[in-house]
Amino acid sequence: ARVIVINVEYALAPEHPWPAANDDGEAAFLWARANAASLGSHPDLVAVGGDSAGGNISLTISQRQIAAGRPTPLYQLLYYTATSFSPHYESAKLFANGYGLDATFREFMLPRVYPGAGTMEKAMKELRELELKRMPATIVVTAGFDMLRDAGRSLARKLEREGVSVVYLNYPTLIHGFLQWSGVVPDAERAAVDSARLFGTAVRSRLSMIRSAAVQ
Repeated sequence: ARVIVINVEYALAPEHPWPAANDDGEAAFLWARANAASLGSHPDLVAVGGDSAGGNISLTISQRQIAAGRPTPLYQLLYYTATSFSPHYESAKLFANGYGLDATFREFMLPRVYPGAGTMEKAMKELRELELKRMPATIVVTAGFDMLRDAGRSLARKLEREGVSVVYLNYPTLIHGFLQWSGVVPDAERAAVDSARLFGTAVRSRLSMIRSAAVQ
């Protein structure tokens, strides 16, 4: 991508259930904006991205900035992102067993990330109320053999309908979590490199716009 990367070690469940990870993600984004100049960048060039839960956190960061009237991230890079907990998508049924992320793990994980009465409903409400038309430009990446594939594709279509600049990439031979296999699976390596290059190019394409605005 040829960009500065800040890798956030956010709080994990079950010791730190929702919304601790989302809070850490937002704190990191605000810190990056506040310290962008000292890092050799510009506050308006700070983008967000993540895979799976990290993608969910990235969406939340953007939504919270919109709600607070603050600048949103410049861009979002969302890999096989948890955008819905619904088991009714076709991909959730097709790949419920045997493809890494599966229905058994989902049922084990959800009550630990979202414990207590009403917690999951609050998290789902946060996702349902995304102000899509005000979201940053976004790259949505999905894997062909992934329970979350169709939910990610649905998000990309919704963003596009709202006029957001969206690139949707589906890698049909891969499973959830393929970034962790990029060193040993050639298709995963290509997907990781190609999507990162695209993201870097997209972010840098905005640099001239920001410089022009600063001169004015």
